Amino acid sequence: IPAKRLRYSAIVDRPPLGPAGRTLRGADRANPIWQPVPLAIAALLVLAAPAYAWIVMDSDPPTLAPLGVAPPVVPGWSHMGDGGDWQPHFVGPARITRSRYRKGDREVDLYVAFFDRQREGAEVVYHANRLAGSTGWTRVETGRHTLGASKLRQVAYERLESADGRQRLVVSTYWVFGRFTASGVEAKGLQVLATLLGRERAAASVALGVPLADSREEAYAAVREFLADADISAFLDGLASIRR
Repeated sequence: IPAKRLRYSAIVDRPPLGPAGRTLRGADRANPIWQPVPLAIAALLVLAAPAYAWIVMDSDPPTLAPLGVAPPVVPGWSHMGDGGDWQPHFVGPARITRSRYRKGDREVDLYVAFFDRQREGAEVVYHANRLAGSTGWTRVETGRHTLGASKLRQVAYERLESADGRQRLVVSTYWVFGRFTASGVEAKGLQVLATLLGRERAAASVALGVPLADSREEAYAAVREFLADADISAFLDGLASIRR
């Protein structure tokens, strides 16, 4: 039987870009996106690749459409629908939730792409996954930001712009092996480790979008307040306990 070939996804963390492709500088670069990869993770990715390919990738990509799931109830926040015209694009998730919340004058959109079992063509870190989606939003800036909110101390962020000039700040993180990380490389390492240890192989991408009408710090403050009220970890654990 011919052996299936392992196709590695693009997992390179992109450097932060400002408008017109300029490298971003300033406070949001306090934690640069280009950081040395820990030797342990690098060694794990190299040494474990054959076993990982045998266990995980020796299967066809899933063909089922993702199931919609009820959004989490967040104390103090009103659920306002499915999140408007911002719709990220992820390949092969088992479940998706997309919802908008409001508390006073603050508005936050939550998007979760949940993968029951990562495999080739259906991975939380994958070159075809796009937080900007394909609904008229364009990514104009990326970077890392130290949020300091409980488990999500550091997040990746993207500034998006719509065709009619609206702007949106999107902060995101990966959830793999029960841990949050803003690094695609670390998420891949955790994915390999969980697989080889026979532990939970579910994973998710969690993104929060906020209209960027006022200052950027006000947008981050809305995200921090939402995360303080929401139990995202419990929501993801609940999804992991359900098998499709």
